[in-house]
Amino acid sequence: MPVADYPQLKKAGRSMHKQLNLGWVGMFFVQRALVRMYAKTGNCDGALRVLDQCPDLGIVPQNDLISGCWRNGEVEAARRIFDGMEQRNVVSWSIMVDGYAKNGMVEAARQLFDEMPERNLFSWTSLMSGYLRCGHVEDARQIFYGMPEKNVVAWTVMISGYAQNCLFKGALEMFLQMQIAGVDPNEITLVSVLSAVAQLGAPTQGRWIHAYIERKRIEVDGVLGSALVNMYSKCWCIKEALGVFESLKCKELSAWNSIILGLAAHGLGEDALIFFSRMQEDSSVSPNDITFVGVLNACSHARLVDKGRLVFDLLTNFYKRTPNISHYGCVVDLLGRSGHLEAAKELVERRWDNVGNLRRQMNDLKVQKVAGCSWIEVDGEVHEFSCFRCQFILLPMC
Repeated sequence: MPVADYPQLKKAGRSMHKQLNLGWVGMFFVQRALVRMYAKTGNCDGALRVLDQCPDLGIVPQNDLISGCWRNGEVEAARRIFDGMEQRNVVSWSIMVDGYAKNGMVEAARQLFDEMPERNLFSWTSLMSGYLRCGHVEDARQIFYGMPEKNVVAWTVMISGYAQNCLFKGALEMFLQMQIAGVDPNEITLVSVLSAVAQLGAPTQGRWIHAYIERKRIEVDGVLGSALVNMYSKCWCIKEALGVFESLKCKELSAWNSIILGLAAHGLGEDALIFFSRMQEDSSVSPNDITFVGVLNACSHARLVDKGRLVFDLLTNFYKRTPNISHYGCVVDLLGRSGHLEAAKELVERRWDNVGNLRRQMNDLKVQKVAGCSWIEVDGEVHEFSCFRCQFILLPMC
C-alpha cells in the first residue's frame, strides 16, 4: 500500500481498494493505508469515507486527512476535522499551525499556537516561517528567541527570512550568532547567507564563507555552486566567479545566468557571448528570461548592435519567448549607447502605451516605491546608505 502515496498511482490505488475483499479491508493497517493513500493523492472525500466506515483508527489517519485538506486548499474542511477530533496529539496541532501559516493566515496560526498544550520544533518553525512570509520580521524574531531549543532548521528559516525581506545585514548577523551558538549550517543556510552577501557586495564576508565551506569539506553541488558564482559576480570578483563556475561538475541554469550577468556587468561582453554559446551547447539547460537580459546587457555594454539584434531574434523566433520590459530596456540601451537614437526612440514610443497602462495600474493599486538603499564593504565593515539614514555596521566573522 505505501506505493499508493505517489499521485501518479492514485487510479491504481482506487482500483486496489475496490478489489480488496472484506477480510483485507477489515485489517487495521490496510484501513490506515487507505486513508493515507486517498489523503496524499488529493481525494479527501475518499479518505473521509474510509474514516466514517472505520471510526476507531486513531489519531494518525485523521492527521493524514487534515494534511490532505491543507494540500488541497480546503481550509474549512481541515478545521472542521480538527475541531471534531476527540483526541489530538502535538502533530495534529502542528499540522493546523503550519497550514494556516503557509496560507498567510498568521493570526489564526498564532491563536492555535498559543492554545497548544505542548509544542514541537515543527510548530515553532512553522509559525516563524509564516510571519516571515508575510513580512512580519519582528514577530518572527520574538518566536525565534522564545524557542526552548534551536536546531539548524530554525536558524536557516530566520536567515532565509531576513534575506527574503531584504534585511541582508540581519541575515549576516544571524549567521554569526549561529556560529557562536555552535550550530553547523546546512546547504540551504549557506545559499541564503551567500545571497545576502551578494546583495551587500561584501567580498570579505563571502570569501570567509567560501573558506568555511572548504574547511568543513561541504560538497559544492549545482545549487551551492550557483550561489557562490552569483556572490562573487555581484561582489566584483569575476576571477573567483569564473574559477568556481569552471569547477562545477553540474552547471545549473542559475550558475550560467550568474556568470553571464557577471561578465556583462564587468564590461566583458564578448566573453559573456562565448559563455552563452557554451550554454546553448549544453543540452541539460535552456536559457530563460534572465539569461537573455544578461546577454542583451553584455551586447549593450560592448556596443555589439548586430549581435544584440541576433540575440533578440533568438529570444523571439527560436526560443519563442515573449520579450518583457527588461528585454526591451536592454535593447533601447544597446541602441542608445551605439548612437542609434532614432531606432531607440521608435522602440520606446512603441512600448510607451504599455508602460503608461502599467503605471496607471500601479497607481490604482496604490503600489509604492520602497526607499532606495545601498551597501558597501570597507575593511570588513558593511556600511548601509539610504535616503533617510546612514548606518555603519561591523560584521566580524570568526
